This record gives sequence, C-alpha cells and structure tokens, in this order.
Amino acid sequence: MNPLYTDDAEHIVELFKHIQKLFKQQILENSELKSFTLPQLMTMKVLYAHPGINLTELSEHMSLAKSTVSGIVDRLVEQGIVVRERPENNRRIICLRLSDESLAKKDSILSMREAYARRFLSHATKEDVACVLKGLETLSRLMEIQ
Repeated sequence: MNPLYTDDAEHIVELFKHIQKLFKQQILENSELKSFTLPQLMTMKVLYAHPGINLTELSEHMSLAKSTVSGIVDRLVEQGIVVRERPENNRRIICLRLSDESLAKKDSILSMREAYARRFLSHATKEDVACVLKGLETLSRLMEIQ
C-alpha cells in the first residue's frame, strides 16, 4: 500500500467503529431489543424475512461465516427465539424460523430499519444520501479488489 494512504486507512477504520457504535446505540434505545446483540438482531431480521432457510443460506444473507452464524443461532435457540425444524420432505436439512413468541416482537425487529432512516436520513438531502451511497459502493468495490 502507498504509505500516503496509511493515515486515510486508519481514519476509515475509526469512522466505521464510530458508525457501528452509533448504530448500536440506536438499537439499544428500543428497550424490547436490549437483551440482544447486533448479530442476533440481524439474524432475527433475516429469519423474519426468510422463514425456513437453512444455516448456509442464513450465513450468506448475513455475509458471515457459517460457523459464526451457527453460534448465534445456537444462542437464539437456547433463548427460545429461533426454532430448528426438519422438513418432512427432506430429512437431511434443518430449516430455521423464528419461534411464535419471537414473532410477537416483529414490529421491534422490523422497526430497526425505520429507526435508522428516521434518525440518520431525516436530516439528509437527496444529494447527501447519494454521496453516502456512492462512497460506500466505491469502498466496497475497492475492498473486493485483490
């Protein structure tokens, strides 16, 4: 890497840490979700949108390693939030879904996106949003280049 970019790279990492902290603070303002970690909340949101997916599909949706997602799912199963089921037509796979009790919290789970939009984008112009999206897309593209 060009040594001139080292400070920029460090600044980008610090900005990501700060943004992650702000996202977490926003989620934790919702008292119904305080007992969950961010990865657990992400898992719940994906399972709400895609009930009956398997662990591999879930890990792909979350862009996390299967082993990482497996640990998250294990903890959510222990808490009664997620249910593992074997479909009768294919006993070789295990499907995941939210438990009936956790579906009662769907409004809190789904409201995360609306909370982000309300908090972070309500004061933004269309140009601000376009600039943020372009910057993040550029960063994503650059990070994929090896």
